[in-house]
This record gives sequence, structure tokens and C-alpha cells, in this order.
Amino acid sequence: MAVVLAGERPGGNTLARAHGVRSALLMELEGRVLIDWAMGAITQSGIERTLLVGPGAGLSESPAVRRWREREDVDWVAPARGPAASAIAAAEHAGTWPLLLTSADHALLQSSSVRDFCTKAQAMTGADVVVGMVLADRVRERFPHSQRTWLRFHDGECCGSNLFFLRTPRALRVLRFWQSLETMRKHPLRMARQLGPTVLVRYLAGRLKRDDALSHVGKQCDATIRSVLLDSAELAVDVDSPADFTLAEHVLRERAATRDA
Repeated sequence: MAVVLAGERPGGNTLARAHGVRSALLMELEGRVLIDWAMGAITQSGIERTLLVGPGAGLSESPAVRRWREREDVDWVAPARGPAASAIAAAEHAGTWPLLLTSADHALLQSSSVRDFCTKAQAMTGADVVVGMVLADRVRERFPHSQRTWLRFHDGECCGSNLFFLRTPRALRVLRFWQSLETMRKHPLRMARQLGPTVLVRYLAGRLKRDDALSHVGKQCDATIRSVLLDSAELAVDVDSPADFTLAEHVLRERAATRDA
């Protein structure tokens, strides 16, 4: 089963604000609304059921969202306050494991990438949560002018892929830890204390390896977190800013031209 987060923070993201709309997820992107791209990739990947979380504030009744809500293989629940709370509510509502977790603004997601990630994550015996990552060099080569958030580990810079595999019920402990960090996002000193000053110093000094970082977080949650490296640089792009919207348009046009060639 997959969980797709489609809620938004109060005030929306930078893309929604730039276009003066309530939700960027309902903006048209290359002939489809933005939410259709991620939902299409998930439902075409072979995953039998999808739980769509949001959007809220009346947007769930929009025609674009209703088309998904009316499908037999899609369930809908209202979003909670914040992404972590929504993920927790969705996991508890689903009541089954494993779960693929992603977001509805993942417009460059493809069904083949979903299958690849799930296969690799499912093979990681003993992990409670598996995080998908992409090497920064691969992203820079594919998108040399794109601004991304780099995770600067000692064994290589990475980007997140916005793909998470929740293998066991212990994944809820990781989601609750994520929720506790969300409440501190405007208080960096409190967040640093929560993560641990020693680990933070090692990270800032460039001496922290990727697996060590995940192991440290996992110990705080009493869960095992591991990562897999994914090949597609496009997985590092979620469409929540005007620059990423333009980038997504370019990539989707490239794909269409390749199919038509």
C-alpha cells in the first residue's frame, strides 16, 4: 500500500504563493494537474491500494481530486496538522505494513522508479524504515543549475528522493520523532540538542557517514533506519517552487519528445 501526502502548510508553498492559488497541486503541468503525475506513477506501479492524505480546506472536493477519490483502488483521509502528523494518521488508518510514503508534488516520479525503490527497500531485512537517496554528483550532472538541499556526508553528498519505505510498525516511532523535530523547525538550537551535539559537530565537520547518521536517529527512536541509493536524478525534484515547476516542465517535455520520436 502507498501513502501520498497531499496536505499543505498554512499559507501554501512558494509555488502556490507565486501563482496566487490555494494549492499548487491543482495547477496544470503539461496538460495534467500536478497531483495527477505522482498519483499516476503510484497507481501504475503495481501497488494495489493508495491512501491519499489531503488536500484539505475544501480542496478535496475539486474535480481533480474527486477523480482520484472515486477510484476503487484509492482511499482518502483528511490531512492532519503538518506532514509528520499526516503520515502518522495515514499509517494508523492503513493498519498494514509495509507502506510506501511519498508526496503528491513528486511530479517527476515514474512507476519504474517506484518499483525499483520498493524492491530494494523490501530486500533490506531488519530495517524498519528505508530512505531513498540520490548521489549529489548524479543530480548535478543531470540538473547543473538546479538548487537542491545537499546532505553532506563523509561518504558522499546526497539528496533526498522523497521516497520512504515503512517496513514495520516500528516505523511509527520514526514518524513521531520526525513530528517532534517539526515542532522545533523554528528553533534550531532545540533541534540540535534533540539530534545530539556530537553528531551535529561530526556532520558540520564533514566526518559523519550516511549510515552512521541514520543509525544515530534510529537509536533515538528505538528503530532501525537504512538507506538505498537510487539512480534517477529526477527523484531529487519535488515541485514546490517556481524554479522546480519550470524544471519539471522541461523534463516532462523531454519525456514526451522521446516517446514521440
